Amino acid sequence: VNFKKAYEGPNTVRVQIGYPSDTQYCEDGEDEDLPLGKEFQDHVSCFSNRNGDVDPHASKLVQQLFILYSDPNLGRLSESARLEQERTSVASLQVLRAMIHNQILLLPEDDDSGQSKGYQRTMERVRRVQDALNSFQSPLKIVPLLSHHNDEIVRETLALLAAILYRGNRNVQYSFENYFLNTREETFFIDVQGRLQRSMVATRERLFFGV
Repeated sequence: VNFKKAYEGPNTVRVQIGYPSDTQYCEDGEDEDLPLGKEFQDHVSCFSNRNGDVDPHASKLVQQLFILYSDPNLGRLSESARLEQERTSVASLQVLRAMIHNQILLLPEDDDSGQSKGYQRTMERVRRVQDALNSFQSPLKIVPLLSHHNDEIVRETLALLAAILYRGNRNVQYSFENYFLNTREETFFIDVQGRLQRSMVATRERLFFGV
């Protein structure tokens, strides 16, 4: 454990992405935590930079996630190959989310109104990443993963969707609106309802056992 912590470094914005802030990079042990360490950030930087520019190759991560759900041949994979595919999918979801998360962390901490020029400039970079992922049809291609049997994939999918919708990005909202109005897609609501029900059961169990 100590070696792992030494390798990852402290969970601060300063250490993880090199920005002068000692706030936490991510919440430890929460549903929206992220991997720590230079190796993970190197992966993220392959697809986006500090200015919010997104490499077109990031679309391949999105397509790989779409294939996870839609490829009929996946059911024929061996157990080891299936598990490896799921681990790769979790990593892809985390990289895509970190592209947005790393920009959000640069928002000025002392601007509650969000009206300063610094805040607006940083939010523009956040939106730039969100819009780029939206142009790859990321929200619509990963929504089906909410029905995946792997809880970690479902959790990461929800976290990525929340990041893409951060501060109510209008272009992303329009994509969702267009999707739901022009398709007969109902599994999204069924999946979310099921997830909420499982979360409520888990919460009651924790309260009952005093965890």
